[in-house]
Amino acid sequence: MKLISWRGGFQILVLVAALVAMAQLALAAGGDDSLIAGAQPVRSSGVHRPERLTDGEVATRGDFWKTDRTSVFRSPDAFVVYDLGQDRTIHAAYLMGDNNDTYTLSVSKDDVHYDTLWESSPVGGRGLQPRLNDRLDGTGRYLRVTARGGDVSYAISEIGVYAERPAAFPPALRERPGIPPDEGLRNVMLNFGLSLVLFVCFAYRKSPWWWTAALALLPLWSGWSLSHHLQDAWPVGQREISMLRGTVGLVAAIAVLREGFSPRKFLASTTAVVATLSVCASLAVASFFNLGRPQYVDHKLGTPSFVHNFDMRVYFPVAKYFKELRFDGLYQASVAAYVDDDPSVSLDSLDHVQLRDLKNHHMTRVADVKGEIEQVKERFSPERWEEFKTDMRYFRENMGVGDYLGSMSDHGGNATPVWITIAHFIFMHAHASNHTLFITAMLDPLLLLIAFLAIGRTFGIRTMLVSMVLFGANDFYMFGTNWAGATLRHDWMAYLGLGLCALRKERWALAGALLALSAMIRAFPALSLAILAIPVAWWGFGFYQREKKLPRWADFVREQRAFIRVAVGATIAVAVLFAASSLVLGFEAWPEWLHKVSLLNRDPHVNHVSLRGLIAGPDGVHNRILRGRTPLYIAGIAFYILLIAIAARRRKFFQVSALGLLLIPVVFHPANYYIHFIFLMPLVGTELARNGEERRPLSIGDTGLWASFLIICALQYWTVRESDLGLHFHFAAMILFMGITAALFALLAEDALRMAFERGELAGALGFAPALPAAATAAVEVDPAPAGDAPAESEGEASAESEAPAESEGEASVEDEASVEDEASVEDEASVEDEASVEDEASVEDEDDDTPKSGS
Repeated sequence: MKLISWRGGFQILVLVAALVAMAQLALAAGGDDSLIAGAQPVRSSGVHRPERLTDGEVATRGDFWKTDRTSVFRSPDAFVVYDLGQDRTIHAAYLMGDNNDTYTLSVSKDDVHYDTLWESSPVGGRGLQPRLNDRLDGTGRYLRVTARGGDVSYAISEIGVYAERPAAFPPALRERPGIPPDEGLRNVMLNFGLSLVLFVCFAYRKSPWWWTAALALLPLWSGWSLSHHLQDAWPVGQREISMLRGTVGLVAAIAVLREGFSPRKFLASTTAVVATLSVCASLAVASFFNLGRPQYVDHKLGTPSFVHNFDMRVYFPVAKYFKELRFDGLYQASVAAYVDDDPSVSLDSLDHVQLRDLKNHHMTRVADVKGEIEQVKERFSPERWEEFKTDMRYFRENMGVGDYLGSMSDHGGNATPVWITIAHFIFMHAHASNHTLFITAMLDPLLLLIAFLAIGRTFGIRTMLVSMVLFGANDFYMFGTNWAGATLRHDWMAYLGLGLCALRKERWALAGALLALSAMIRAFPALSLAILAIPVAWWGFGFYQREKKLPRWADFVREQRAFIRVAVGATIAVAVLFAASSLVLGFEAWPEWLHKVSLLNRDPHVNHVSLRGLIAGPDGVHNRILRGRTPLYIAGIAFYILLIAIAARRRKFFQVSALGLLLIPVVFHPANYYIHFIFLMPLVGTELARNGEERRPLSIGDTGLWASFLIICALQYWTVRESDLGLHFHFAAMILFMGITAALFALLAEDALRMAFERGELAGALGFAPALPAAATAAVEVDPAPAGDAPAESEGEASAESEAPAESEGEASVEDEASVEDEASVEDEASVEDEASVEDEASVEDEDDDTPKSGS
C-alpha cells in the first residue's frame, strides 16, 4: 500500500510539473500566431545572434540596445531573410528595437525583388522601444529585415508578423531583462577565476587521478563559456581587459599562497599549480596585447592598426634624423614639414595650434615660434628635408591631421643616446610605413620571449610563469593604451632580465654588461648595479667585527672577485656604449639628454608613479607640497633603503640586484610605464624543490613576496574605474608601495624567523629544538667565502650541474623549519634535512653563496 501511495504521489507530481510547463509555454507562445515564430532565417549577413529575433522572448522596454536578448545588425548592409513557406498576406507586425533607428521589413515572392512592407521609424524613449502596425497590406513568401539611420547601433530583440491583427496586440511575449555583453563578460571572467581557484585549492598531491580530472572540468567548462562570451562582447573594452588582468593576478596569487602555506598533509598538486599559473600567464600576456585587437586606427586606410604611431611619430624621426632634430627640434620640424608638403596649408593658418617647446617644456603656439619653425629647415640638407617630409607625411596621413598636431603636446623623445643610436641603425635606411613599423614592433615580443625562456631555464617554471603574469596583469603601463606596437620600448626590461639570469648563473662579467646596457638605455636600471655595493658593505662590516680592523685591498680582491668582475663588465660596457653613441650622435648628445631629463624631473606629471608623487600628490601644487613635506619624503627614502639593505644581507647577488629595482620609484620620479619592472620581482625568490618532491617549492618569505606583487595586479582594477587620471595614478602609487612594503616585510620576517631558529630561541619557546646541520651553525660563526672566491674558470663556466645546489638552496626554508608546528615529529624533520646536502640546508648561508655575509 505504501508503494502504491508513493507511486501515485510521484505521478501527481509529474502531472503538476507538466501542467506548469504547459502554462509557461502557453504564456511564452502568446504571440505564436506570428508567421515566423521560432523560425530560423534562410539567409543572414552581418547579424549577430539572429535566432533571438523569433525566440518568443522579448527584452525589457528601455533596456540597453546590445544585450544577450538582442540581435545586433552590424551595419546598414546587414539583413536576415525568412521563408514563410508560401505566399502569405501580412496585415500586422511588431518589433522591439533600438529607439533611434529605422528598421525596414520587405516582402518578396521570388527572393529577388523586394517591396517595402513597413518602415518602423525612430520613436521616443531610450534604449529598446516597441513598434507595432496593424494596417499593413503586403503579400510574399520571403520576409527581409534591414536597419539604417540613427546612430548605427542597430539591435532588435523580437519580430512578429501576422496574417491578421492578434487579439492581444502588442503580443503577450515572455519578457526577460537583457544583460549587456560587457557586463556578462565580466561576470563570466569572475566565474572563470573562481573555477581556477577551486581547481588549484582542492587538487592535492597524490590525489586520485579521477579527482583531479573532475576538478579540471570546472575551469574547462567555464573557459569554454568565457570564450563564447568574448565572441559576443567583441571588441572587448578596456574595463573588461582590466578585469581579466585583475582576475588572473588574484588567481595566481591564490595559487602561490596555496602552494606556499598549505598543510604538510594537504600539499598542493604541482600539476594543478603549474597548469593554473600557465593559464594565468597566457591570459595576462594576451591582455597586454589587448587580446590581439589593434589599439589604433590607420586613418588613411580607415582600418585598425597594430602600429603605435603616437609613439613612433616621436621616436622614428628622432632616431633617424637626430643629427638634425636633436632633442628640441621635432615639433617645429613637424609643423614646417606639414606646411611645406600641403599647398593648402600655410604657417599663418596654423597660428592657433599649440605645441610644446622642447627647450623648456612649456606649451606655446605656432604663432609664437614662427621664426624657429622657419629656421629648423636649415638644419637639413635638401635631400634629407625631402626624405623627412615623406616620412612625416606617412604619420600625418596615418594618424589624421588632428592627432598629428595634437600629439605635439607630448614631451618628445627622452630616450638615452644609446637607445637612439641603436634605433638609428635600425631606421637610418628605412622609410616610415605600416610594413616597416610593424616589423620593428616585433622586436619587443622577440626580446621578451628570449628573456622569459632564460628566466624559465635559469630560475624554474614557476618563476617564469609568475613573471609573465606580472608582466601582463599589472596596470602601471596603461595610459589609454600600452606600448605594444611601438619599437624597442621593452628592450631595457629584457636586458635587465637576462642580466639577472647571468648573475644567477655566476657569469659575472656578462651580467655586469647586460645590466649596464639596460641602464644605458633607460637610466633607472643603474640601481640594479649600484645596489650590489650593499652586500659588499655587509661583508666589510662582518670583516671588521671578526678582525677588529678594516679589510685591506688584498682582502677585498680575494673575497669579492664576483663583485669586481661584475663591476669590470659593467664598466667596459658603459665605456663602449658611451663612446659608440657619442661618435654616432656627437659628444654633446649626453649633456643635451641630461638637460632633457632635468626638465622631466622638474615638473609634476599626471602619470608619474613614485614615492614623491604619493607624498606630494598629482596636483599643480605638487612642488609646493613636496617642499612642505620634505622631511617626510627623506624619511620615506631612508626607510625603504634601510629595509632593502637589511634584506640584502642574507641574499645572493641576483636577489640583491632585483631588490635594487624597488628603489626606482623611491629615489626617482618615474613615469608609470617604468614601474613595469615589477615583473622581475619573482627573481628575488628561489624555487627550492623539483616537481614530485615532498617539499614546498618556495620559502614563506618568497611566497609572501610573489603574492604581494600579484595582489597589486588584482587591486589595480579599482584604479581603472577612476576617471580622474591624477587620482588614478595616485592610487596606483599607493597600491604599489603597499605591495613593496608587504613584500619586504615578508622577506625580513623570514630572515628573523630563520635567525631565531638558528639561535634556538624560537625552538625553546616551542619546547623543543629543530635539527639544524652543523654547517648552518658554523655559517653563523665563520664568514664563508663567497662564490666569487672561486677561480675565474669555474665562475665563467658555471654549468647547469653547478646550479643544482642553487635550485635547492634554502631547502631548510622557514616554512620547513616551522613545520615543527605540524604533526610531523622532530625525527621526521631531521630525516628531511638528511635528504638534502649541507649547502641546501644552509640556504642563503650556503658556502657557495655569491653574496658576502656580515659574519654575525
